[in-house]
Amino acid sequence: MRKTIFIIIILAMTSSTFACDCVGESTVEESVKSADIVAVGTVISKSLVTLTDSEEIKLFHPDTLLYKTFPYSMTIVQYKVVIEQVFKGKKSSDTIIVYTGVGHGDCGYNFVIGDKYIIYGQKETYIGHDFNKFNFPKGEDIYWTDICKRTTLFSDIELNEIKRVTTK
Repeated sequence: MRKTIFIIIILAMTSSTFACDCVGESTVEESVKSADIVAVGTVISKSLVTLTDSEEIKLFHPDTLLYKTFPYSMTIVQYKVVIEQVFKGKKSSDTIIVYTGVGHGDCGYNFVIGDKYIIYGQKETYIGHDFNKFNFPKGEDIYWTDICKRTTLFSDIELNEIKRVTTK
C-alpha cells in the first residue's frame, strides 16, 4: 500500500512539473512582437540532445541510473531549418537551429523533416524558467519554440497576416 501511494505521489509531482499550459492563443501581432525571430523555413534534420543538471548531477556517479534520468537529465529536440525568408530577427547563415521539448507535456513542437513552417522563435528557452541549472544551448542562429507560440505549418493566410503586421 505504501509503495502504491509513493508511486502516485511521484507521478503527480512529475506530471505537474511537465504539464504544458498555454494560456489562450495570441494574435499574429502579439506573436510577432514577442518573438526574437519570425521566419519561413524547411526542416532538414532532427536530433535528440540530452542535457544534465550542472549542479545536482555532481552528487551522482555517471554510471548510476539517477545520473541519466529526470530530474537530473532531460532530452530536448534540435531541428536544423533552412530559412527562406525572415520577417523579424537576424540570422548569420541560411540555416538556424530550433530547439524544443520532446512533447508529452513539455510544450515541445513536433516538426516533420521536409515540411515548411512559419517559425516564431525566442533566444531564451521556455524550459529554463523551471530548470535553470541546465546548460541550455544559446548562441547565434539558435532559437526556441513550442506549441504555445504560433509556429505552424506554412500557410498563405498566416504569411499574409505577418506581412500586414510587419509592414505597418
